[in-house]
Amino acid sequence: MIANVRRWMLGLLIFVLGNDAILAQEVLPIDDWKPASTNQEGKDFPQVNSEGRVKFRIVAPEAKSVSCSFRDSSEFKKDEQGVWTGFTRPLDEGFHYYTLTIDGAEVPDPNSKYFFGAMRWGSGVEVPAKDKDFYAVKNVPHGQMREVLFYSASTETTRRAFVYTPPGYDTNLEQRYPVLYLQHGWGENEYAWGAQGHAGLIMDNLIAAGEVKPFIIVMTYGMTNDVRMGRMGDFDIRHFETVLVDELIPYIDTNFRTLNDQPHRAMAGLSMGSMETKLIALKHPDKFSHIGLFSGATINKEEASAINGFKDKFKLVFVSYGSKEVGDGNRPRRGGDPAAATQSLQELGIRSHYYLSPDTAHEWQSWRRSLKEFAPLLFQADDQLAAPSSEKVITIENGGQGPYPAIATEDPSLVGMTIYRPSDLTPFGNDNPLPVLLWGNGACANTTEEHKNFLNELASHGYIVLGIGLLDQIEARDDRSRSRTKSSQLLAALDWITVENERKESLYFGKVKTSSVAAMGMSCGGLQALEISSDPRIKTTVVCNSGVLPSPSSMPAMPSLTKESLSKLHAPVLYLMGGPSDIAYKNAMDDYARIEHVPVAMTNLDVGHGGTYRRPHGGEYSPVALAWVEWHLKEKPDAAKMFVGEDSLLKQDANWTIETKNFDR
Repeated sequence: MIANVRRWMLGLLIFVLGNDAILAQEVLPIDDWKPASTNQEGKDFPQVNSEGRVKFRIVAPEAKSVSCSFRDSSEFKKDEQGVWTGFTRPLDEGFHYYTLTIDGAEVPDPNSKYFFGAMRWGSGVEVPAKDKDFYAVKNVPHGQMREVLFYSASTETTRRAFVYTPPGYDTNLEQRYPVLYLQHGWGENEYAWGAQGHAGLIMDNLIAAGEVKPFIIVMTYGMTNDVRMGRMGDFDIRHFETVLVDELIPYIDTNFRTLNDQPHRAMAGLSMGSMETKLIALKHPDKFSHIGLFSGATINKEEASAINGFKDKFKLVFVSYGSKEVGDGNRPRRGGDPAAATQSLQELGIRSHYYLSPDTAHEWQSWRRSLKEFAPLLFQADDQLAAPSSEKVITIENGGQGPYPAIATEDPSLVGMTIYRPSDLTPFGNDNPLPVLLWGNGACANTTEEHKNFLNELASHGYIVLGIGLLDQIEARDDRSRSRTKSSQLLAALDWITVENERKESLYFGKVKTSSVAAMGMSCGGLQALEISSDPRIKTTVVCNSGVLPSPSSMPAMPSLTKESLSKLHAPVLYLMGGPSDIAYKNAMDDYARIEHVPVAMTNLDVGHGGTYRRPHGGEYSPVALAWVEWHLKEKPDAAKMFVGEDSLLKQDANWTIETKNFDR
């Protein structure tokens, strides 16, 4: 708790002063090491600590040097007993391949279990993830991972596949099941999804929770390792295509109780396996109805349009990446913009979902999470696909005080955003549409936790709020809440809700007034709101406890605005401030003095920089912000009485001060 407060104060100091940098000395790893779950039975090493570092202990008394394949690891040191120890930098959560180098020879760790990856059997280590519960071994009914051998006439070999059958497969002999064909990546094989990916455990837990329709999963070797890394352009998909389509699928349909038609068959894969999935599924729309592309391929509207009847044949296109693969929102290293591609499919009326695994890269934790998000969307009725059963909903303060009890939720196709909206959308439509409020957080944080009471209250009065941040962080914050956010996320969210409002299958179809949009935010998030306010779709801006700095900040996350940026405002602006004790007060008052071309109101309540957001229902700030958006987005003239006129409600309230200008323009 103390550490979090210090980080917050440091961020606040930088926000106010614009410091260039604060350097910290490197510290030793936290001494709370525990044996890794991937160790061989009875082996105490490798060990993992709470920072995600891995410590190795290798007995090699005759060795001259020992190191590991993780970059930026410490130097391995040898003690008097000939035991070498060293540790890694903090690693991402999840599973990692590695090797040891002893006197120049690259070898597996004798303490680790062995996994097939990087084209060899070698070592792996599991860094415990905060969300590891979804693939944990639990006291629930378990399916079976069956090893089968099938003859391939095209390759003149007997090949192996692993087949996951769900719980109850051997007892309910009348039931038939859909099938997902699930492919590994380059350098791996048919063992990968079961051993490294925990696909069976993920399915067991989802089925036990009632979140998926039970189905069979088939995993076989994709023949990708026949081509060396760097020569992927030489890979000929036709050989594996023949094995899968002409040999394996008929074998599975003959030997397992499958629903052997196109609507009940899906294909997905990770990395190179996603490329295989795309090439094979698009060539055989008569065989597959659902597509999952994890960390590799995407499908854009040009490709979809080139296939006659794509929308009717393919019920789902799911694309996912680790957030570090796409630079937390920038162009992915494998080319193209997966979020834009997904949206382009939605514009064609195709069900497409985009998922971003938080704080992971091209690694197994991204792909485990992808399977967890993908599986509930498979083989569902049309209405269930539009609103997946796994959608998480959080109720805050009994839904708020407005006439439309609100919820906080998320959507897999709107990554990194929390949605506050009325829980029941049936009252909304052409005669009563939902205006849009775009929200950026204090410290440009990746969570709306600090402002949830305030935003929930606004939503309960008939608004949809699209706030930057992860939904799960509004209940308990962790390091992900400090991930860098960008103003562009707000406009991307506006693009998303615009598409959803026009997509007939969407929950929001015809219910949102996308021409009535407010850009809003607090502190650093207020600067994010100002940065996007030049967009012609923004009808008003609400700047909370914020103002443009005298000179641009060097902080990477903070918008680099100048006072000249204020000239780009084209719609009314409300400043909702905390009085002279608010650290942003002087910057905001200077903004107010400079704005002469649009209506602007400067309101102050002497509560300091923290505002009243955490108070019940957002405190005193809520009715003021609500009146402003009611006036400018819902065009309710009575709401203007809060701000204008000598007898305005705020002028009559001794706790508030208000200045206004340019309202006669």
